[in-house]
Parts: sequence; C-alpha cells; structure tokens
Amino acid sequence: MRVAHLLAVAALAVASGRPPACAHAQTVRPAASPVSRPATPTPFDAPRNVALAAGSVVVPLTKIGDFFYADVRLNGKPFRFTLETGASFIAISANAAAALGLKPESVEPIPGSRTPVVQLDSLSVGGATFGGLAARVTTQFDGMGFDGIISVPLLRNLLWTLDLGASRLILERGALPPVDGREVLPIAGQDRGERIDVMMFIGGLPAAVVFDTRYAGWIIVSDSFIPRLQLDGAPRYIGSARGPSLGAFDMQGARLTGAATLGGYSAPKAPIVFRNRPGSIVGVSFLEQFSITVDQTSGRVRVRRPAGRDVVIPPLPWELNGAAGAASRQRTASGGALKPGDRTLGFRLAGMSDSRLKVVELAQGSAAAMMGIRESDELVEFDGTAASALNPSVFRAALSRGGPLKIVLLRDGKRLVFSIEPFVVPPPADAPAAVQSADTALARAITSYVDAESAANRFSGVVLVARAGAPVVELARGSANRKAAIANIVDTRFQLASGDKWFTKIAISQLVAAGKVKLSDTVGKYLPDYPSAVVRSRVTVEQLLLHRSGLGMYWNAAYVARREHLKTLADVVALFSSEEPAFTPGERQQYSNNGFVLLGRIVEVASGLSYYDYVQQRIFTPAGMTRTAYLTLNEWPADKAIGYVVEDSAAPTVENTRSIAFRGSSAGGGYSTARD
Repeated sequence: MRVAHLLAVAALAVASGRPPACAHAQTVRPAASPVSRPATPTPFDAPRNVALAAGSVVVPLTKIGDFFYADVRLNGKPFRFTLETGASFIAISANAAAALGLKPESVEPIPGSRTPVVQLDSLSVGGATFGGLAARVTTQFDGMGFDGIISVPLLRNLLWTLDLGASRLILERGALPPVDGREVLPIAGQDRGERIDVMMFIGGLPAAVVFDTRYAGWIIVSDSFIPRLQLDGAPRYIGSARGPSLGAFDMQGARLTGAATLGGYSAPKAPIVFRNRPGSIVGVSFLEQFSITVDQTSGRVRVRRPAGRDVVIPPLPWELNGAAGAASRQRTASGGALKPGDRTLGFRLAGMSDSRLKVVELAQGSAAAMMGIRESDELVEFDGTAASALNPSVFRAALSRGGPLKIVLLRDGKRLVFSIEPFVVPPPADAPAAVQSADTALARAITSYVDAESAANRFSGVVLVARAGAPVVELARGSANRKAAIANIVDTRFQLASGDKWFTKIAISQLVAAGKVKLSDTVGKYLPDYPSAVVRSRVTVEQLLLHRSGLGMYWNAAYVARREHLKTLADVVALFSSEEPAFTPGERQQYSNNGFVLLGRIVEVASGLSYYDYVQQRIFTPAGMTRTAYLTLNEWPADKAIGYVVEDSAAPTVENTRSIAFRGSSAGGGYSTARD
C-alpha cells in the first residue's frame, strides 16, 4: 500500500523525538523561557537567526501527488524540500550534503543515539533566510524526489500559517491572541517529539492529534479507541504500513456515528483509520480544509475555515471496496485486497507471532494448492528476496514481471522449493453480465488481432487495455532483443520517442505554477547568450510549447556525426543554435524538436536541476513510475527493447541503435513501460 511510504517520514520523526520535558502529563505547553543554548546547534534546535524580506513572507508550495514541496537554497545552492510538520528535527539528504561538499560528523543529540549531522550556514525559502542551523543527514530521502524537510524546529521562532488549500506557507513575526477554545487552541504538548499537537474529540473522546503534512489521509488513531467509540459498522481491514520506529502495522477503517471535533469545527460521521500502534495524526486531506496558524513560542494554534463550520468528508477508497470486517487483520506482505485483473499466486502471505511470514488464504484448485503448498507453510525466500526483506512493493513488483516465480518454503524443518506461475483474477461472479461479456469479447478480439499482426511480423510490443483500473487484456508479443533471443514481457521498457514531450510540458507547467516561468518569457531570459537574436528576443515559452517558434529539427549532418556524444541538452542545442526561425515566430505551426530541447534547457535554468534529475524527482518518482528513465546507449538491461526499422523495403529490418543519440532529451527518447 502507498501508506507504507506516506508514513515513513512521520514515523522517523517519532523515533527521533526528544524525551518528554517532564514526567507528568502536560495539557498546555507553556511559553518558552530563556535557556542557555549549546555552543553547536543540533538538528532539534531552531536556527540561530531568521531574516524576513518583508513583514509577511509568502512561500509558494507545489503539490506533487499527495504532498507539498518548496524550492530552497542551502548555502546558496538550489534544492527541493518537502513540507514535513510531522518531524521534530531538521534534516537533509545524503545527496544534498555531498553536493554541498559537507562531511557529516557523528554526534549524540539524544543520549545514547548517535547520528550524522552537518552545520549549515543558511537555508533560504521564499523571502525567508535561516542562519546557523544543524541538519541530520539521512539516506532515506535519496530518490524520494526531495532533498530535505521544512519541519517544526526550522519554523519555531516565527508565526507560521499553513494554507494548504491555497498552496502556500506564510511566515511572519508576532503572536496569536489568547486561547478562546473555538479558533485559538492550546498546543497540547503531549507528543514526545514536541511536534504540533492539539486536542481533537473523536466521537467525544479526547485525542492529542499531530498535524502531519506527510500523511496523505484524514484522521488516524490507535485501534485502542475502537471498543470505546460508536461506529457506523464494524471496522474493515484496509492495508498495512511500516515505519522506522513503529515497524509493520495493520490499519482498519470505519465511520463514526458522531463527529470528530476540532475547536469550533466538526466533521460529522468522520471516517477514521485505526492502527495497532499508538499516536493520533491528522493529515493533508484534513489540513487542506483549514488555514492553520502556529505560534510555538506562546504554545497556541489558530484554526480557521471560511467555508463553514462543518467539514464534509467524502467516501474514501477503502469505503468503496469490500465488506466491513471481511478481511484479515494480520500483517501482510502481499498487499491489499485483490481486484479483477490483479495477478496472484493463489495465496497470501501474513505475519506470524514474530516477524516471520506464512502462507494464508490458499485458494483451493489453484496451481499453488495443486503443487502441494499448504496453509501455514513458512516463507524462506520469495523470487530471490529473503522473507525478512519482503514487503508489499517487492511482492507486487515480482508478480508484475510475468513468468514463474521461485518460492522457497519451510515445513516441519524441511525446505521446499516451488516454481509458481501467477494468474489473473477474473471478474467476480456477481459483476454485471454485460460488462463481463463485453470485456471478454473485447479481450478475445484484441488478442486475435495482435496475434495475427505478430505472426505477420507487423507487431512486436505490449498491449494493455484497462477498465476502471483493472486490465481487460495485457499481452506481450515479439522480441525485445532478437540477437540475444530476449522476448518482450509486460514490463519491457520501450523508447517513447516524442511521447516524452508530455513530461516536458508537465515540467514547464509546474514551473509556471510555482512562479518561476511565464509563458510570455522569451528564450533570452533563460539563455541570454543564445546565438540567434531572433530566437533570443522574440520566441516565447508559449510558442515553443505550441510548435509556433519557427524552429525545426536537429536531425542534420552534425547530429549524425555527433549522436554518440550528445550527453546533455546543451550538447543538443549546439547542433542548431546558429539556425534562424523558418518563419516569423507565432505566425504558424510547424512541428519542432528543437523547440522542446530549448524548453528542457529552460527547465534546467529555472529549476537549478538537470532536466533528467527534474523529471525523475518531480514527475516520475511522485507518480510511482519506477521503470521510466532516460537510459543511455551504454545501459542495456535485459528489459530494454531494441527498436527495429526498415531502411529499404526490399531489405530486412535493422536495429535503430545506429540512429539514436547517446541519451534521450526533452524532445524525446526516454524509456518506459505500458504500466507506467
């Protein structure tokens, strides 16, 4: 489940929180009192100084997927941070530390716990500059699309407002008015990590909920609440998650018959997620309904909602699937409930009393059952992955590859090895007959057509047709690499050609939304040394997007001579930068690869990242496109398809590797799969 990823940073924050300031329960956090500061700041400390460019600074946020991000500068260099109010420390990625040339020092900010830390001269975001701060260095952020977190201690000495509905963070100085119990509430001070928590009433029961901008959902509490609440039906199992400190845990969901109340605001019949771990959280979906101002110095929070007093929460995905209480509450490594079109082995894996996994829900009549697999067999290895390292993502990835999987089980002390072919879950027996009939007929027709085209050597590739998220037909035919005799599989990566232009359009759209690029900007704003004065001064971003720039294609003699050396977008631009537009920019439309290469360079200049890093961090990773990349001529994984072209109608097809560049560009040439 996605939740396993979504909760990761939040769980890390809890794991690293400081011990409570005092042993007794604390209901209202007192105003901060002067204390002596350590000679060297720790990641839990506020920055030594903060400078605001104005009395009120608005930091624009970009929402990618479920979470919010902002562009920052660390020691003057650009990076992307995520907004993380569920963390009680300041942290950056190991990649960011390396880019800054900083060598982490092992320190002990909490007695008995050492961690790598670097000292930062400055962190700038929007019109705010923070100076003299320490940051934990972690590899957990590497590859997640961000290089650090905007967290609670960073903002401690400011009055800050979360206005997620408007995609902004407002920073200013000052203090909130006294607590009134309706809009201005006390910080509860019960969170051991000293994060921002306030009292919410869940069906009348008090809970100190933490505001967590890295939890995508609405409200999550401990399952110890279940027997004390009036629920509209039995809780249903909705999946599992894992955190660095919390370990693996299960989640159930149910709606209240009453309401969840925060100050003077209510969410009638709110859906609540219960987990078999302590702690209560409200996430992004809930926080987006409010403008929330935090005054950490005075220990107060103000919640405002101009749209009205009641928050109406729509039906959530887990409410639309399955029967209440129908699924097992065991920890599973094989993901959530199956749906038509999913691949399955005919059994599931669930936790035993310890961290081991066993076979459960074995389907009678399945290949697994007929081959001798039994309920409660212990898993030793799953397709090359040790049972101790298996999680839902690894499980699903193995199923998606197609072909038999090696399963090693333990029964009565004996190791048993099986080779099991996954099969596709059929539509339920009670599915509308017309839909089943239509889908079956469609699948047969497509399969027949594809098989005929493949037999005639007119098709080689993957076909995927889906209805409502479930595959109707998924086929792989032909060869990915004829010379090596590698057949296509459903996860073979194919070159997208100009399909990559969509990613360039998305990247430009994100930068426009962030205020970093305007459609009316000319090329010269980003490439002031561009050789053509006409292109530099008259061609706009909008004209490049609409193929109205007058620029053409870079497939010229210089391209043929240098294609194996074109490793950056700047290398490609050099092929055509001396050419003038074929017509007055904006006059008419003419398809242009050159224009999209220039758009890629604009992405690089505006973001401070290479085009390849930008789309990886801000498009592919947030979208879960794990098998999409700009592979080079030197990278030939077994799942990368070679293209074949006809150069002479009387001659056989030949590999297209003789005509493609070293690496794709913002005009095309990346690799992806049908599923991505």
